[in-house]
Amino acid sequence: MRNMIWAALLMLLGLTPAIAAEPSAARTEVVLLGTAGGPLVNIHRAQPSSMLIVNGTAYLIDAGDGVTRQLALAGRSSADVKAVFLTHLHADHSAGVASLIGFRWSFAANGAKLPPLAIYGPPGTRELRDGALAFLEPSTRIFRAQAPVAPPMADIVTAQDVAPGIIYKDENIIVTAVENSHYATMHLPAAGHGADRSYSLRFETPDGSVVFTGDTGPGESLTRLSRGADLLVSEIIDIDGMLRFIERSTKLPEQARAPLIAHMTEEHMAADALARLASDAGVKRVLLTHFAAPAAFAPPPGALSAAVRRGYRGPVIEGADLLRIALDPKATF
Repeated sequence: MRNMIWAALLMLLGLTPAIAAEPSAARTEVVLLGTAGGPLVNIHRAQPSSMLIVNGTAYLIDAGDGVTRQLALAGRSSADVKAVFLTHLHADHSAGVASLIGFRWSFAANGAKLPPLAIYGPPGTRELRDGALAFLEPSTRIFRAQAPVAPPMADIVTAQDVAPGIIYKDENIIVTAVENSHYATMHLPAAGHGADRSYSLRFETPDGSVVFTGDTGPGESLTRLSRGADLLVSEIIDIDGMLRFIERSTKLPEQARAPLIAHMTEEHMAADALARLASDAGVKRVLLTHFAAPAAFAPPPGALSAAVRRGYRGPVIEGADLLRIALDPKATF
């Protein structure tokens, strides 16, 4: 019923079915909500976020800026999301958390009975949630004048800092996290919540397994996590284009470029590294997302997937915003 009401609202807002992604009848599917890579504005791709739908229940993997709009285009809303899993706390993957909370609260403020939105992520996730609540407080205070039944904002969201291992389990999914290499070259300052970490995540579903690399370079922990996965949803970087972008578009002094270049070349996934990972882990399909390829220097469509295919024999799908991929345990590739 909620989805029917939301679809009607989309129509009132002018979002016709030709714009919104058509729901699938599949029991388990991945929906790419945002496929941009890095904290850069891209008019063709939203900031990073993916949705896993299992038996009608929606889970988010990362929540970049604009995630609530992308959910609407996918025929869902923040009220439909059961849990959010953050791979790491870079802003391009987490800036949409505040809007998820705020718009979910607006449903509760109008009388909807919703369970708290559960957010799981690396150390610092609770701090992120508290910061989002503080950011939303002025808006909440004003809205309360017209929403007397509204619960406290803090009551509609929980957050947990999780360590590597099994981090979540319900009737639909089991989620396992491993630390990846995204921060390997960084000298991160001490934080009150402990060491900052970046995770890759594996979801076991009734129709197969899905691994989300998050942002990372290659590494043994990720290879082990990915072994035998039915779908590997991986970031991809165009190293040549990114280096040209750094050289021509940034104003960094030479000594400041070195750590940035090391981060791009060692802590993100180039096509050849992804091909090795997919082959070594024996994954069935690869889905590309988080395209770290600045628009002015981006390769032509299909080039990055073709580069992965040179070293991996399975299917490689070049992702786009709102693309849906169904998991079918009977499918052969």
